[in-house]
Amino acid sequence: MKKKSAKSLMEQDKRKSKAAESLDEFYEEELEDEEDDDIEEDYDEDEEEDDEIDDETYKRMCRHKRRIRNQILSYLAVVLLLVGIIAGALWAGNKLFSKMQKPATEETVAEEKEEPEETPESFEILEEEIVIAEPEEEVEEPLSPLDEIAMAKISEMPLEDKVAGLFMVTPEELTGVSGVTKAGETTKKALAEKKVGGIIYTADNITGADQLKELLENTTLIDQTLFLAVSEEGGKNSTVASKISSVEKVSDAKAIGETADETKAKEAGSKIGTYLADFGFNLNLAPVADVDLGGSVLENKSFGTDVELVGNMAAAFITGASEHVSSCVKTFPGMGSMTESPAAGMANNERTLSDMENAEFLAYKKAIDAGAEFVMVGTISASNLVGDNTACCLSKSAINAVRETLGFDGIILTGELNETAITDYHTPEEAAVLALKAGADMIVRPQNFEEAYTGLLEAVQNGTIEESRIDESLLRIYRVKYKDKVEGL
Repeated sequence: MKKKSAKSLMEQDKRKSKAAESLDEFYEEELEDEEDDDIEEDYDEDEEEDDEIDDETYKRMCRHKRRIRNQILSYLAVVLLLVGIIAGALWAGNKLFSKMQKPATEETVAEEKEEPEETPESFEILEEEIVIAEPEEEVEEPLSPLDEIAMAKISEMPLEDKVAGLFMVTPEELTGVSGVTKAGETTKKALAEKKVGGIIYTADNITGADQLKELLENTTLIDQTLFLAVSEEGGKNSTVASKISSVEKVSDAKAIGETADETKAKEAGSKIGTYLADFGFNLNLAPVADVDLGGSVLENKSFGTDVELVGNMAAAFITGASEHVSSCVKTFPGMGSMTESPAAGMANNERTLSDMENAEFLAYKKAIDAGAEFVMVGTISASNLVGDNTACCLSKSAINAVRETLGFDGIILTGELNETAITDYHTPEEAAVLALKAGADMIVRPQNFEEAYTGLLEAVQNGTIEESRIDESLLRIYRVKYKDKVEGL
């Protein structure tokens, strides 16, 4: 029975050896002679039949088992190699992903340059410095106490009052009454209907010291926030001094400039500011910062022909006046080379932009830096600044020069819009809208106040001008009107 089993085993081994013979060529023949203790032990029980089983069969059986064992080892080696490759790829990918996620700083970039990481040759990676900038947090600057007060006021104003607040007119233009010398019910009613931002007084409104003081006091009682303005340059160019003999006279700008003494200009500004404030004025439409370039319509309104001298004198005048009233430097970009007045028609300043930047701009810059809270942009044309014959106060280019080149963020006034240089080419409505769109803050003396006001209001209502644009000018205006409310805070 045992013998028959051995034969069956031999036949099975033969069949298996035929299938395995094709694999013999992948293994070394010298393995044929090795001893396989495990196989021999399996057959200890059959010692009696060993002589009947062919030796060649045992050899084949041993070789077969060795081949199976070697195949298993080979497969294991291949699997381990694949695992190593995959692990290396994952390691390299993780390193690259980490570099992309971590923002590069100056220190880490420097370290990477000094000690570059070694990467396996089989995984060459093109490294790039990737900086992922963190989004900057928008931090709103807190409003100043002055701006808080001003914006609170503006926010509660109806649109009609906002628009009216951009106008500066005479008492006659406000009330429709000629020769206004008193402020009573008529003025009160007119201001209730249209709360203008300021009133300009001329010689027609002055008959004496007491009368002028009462006029301004009563007007202030009606509206304490009004700009009460007059043009008081000195000499014969002084509205108040020419009508009231009791005030201390001040020389004109030309005479002061001829002294080349800045203290004289400061004293002039202080004297004028003192008596204006005593009467109740809070704004002087002076000084003139134009440089006299010879034979111009300025006559004695300019401090002189030297750019630096004119700038220094205008600055000193403003410094002296600022203790008492606000100052408005005028009339940008200057009429120092012009022989025609815009009051008679279009008047063009033909100087090049470079010429103006090296002369008039420098003088105006000094005056602005001295504390001028207002700049008046004239009704003259300046084709080399504007690009055409548009009046400067209606031109964005001219007003941008004041804002950007001269760095002025105060109140910009138009020249008087009732001058022929404007009225020959624009209706009151057109001029008012153009001035605001160009960047002016206050409209001075339109040809017809009612028409200009209505036209500007409609432009805001129909979206031609944004209400935010009106608010922008009002903020500048109320910064000056309310400045006394925050002094000492």
